[in-house]
Amino acid sequence: MAFLDIKPLNPGHTVIATKKHADHLLETDSDDVHALVSVIRRIAPAIMQSVGAPGCNVHCNVGHAAGQVVFHTHFHIIPRYTNDGFEPWSRDKNSEDSLADVSEKIRRLI
Repeated sequence: MAFLDIKPLNPGHTVIATKKHADHLLETDSDDVHALVSVIRRIAPAIMQSVGAPGCNVHCNVGHAAGQVVFHTHFHIIPRYTNDGFEPWSRDKNSEDSLADVSEKIRRLI
């Protein structure tokens, strides 16, 4: 399913959701994830062209801590413009030791 967001960040802000319920992306069936990505790849260029946006964010929140408020798997396609005032996040520099430590922990878990 695809529909315009009722509180868009920019004109054309669209939500793409699965028909089959799962609370979030990490609980979604792989076939449904592939279908979502296929729809996003098809619809995002049309959204961008229709509103004259040179770029877009494809965004998915997983869990309350990440800002998820609708607990059903969905993505946002948000048309973006240079200097539109929306900054996705700020970044702090990590030390190489910190990156290596986190990388090793991830490797052990997968």
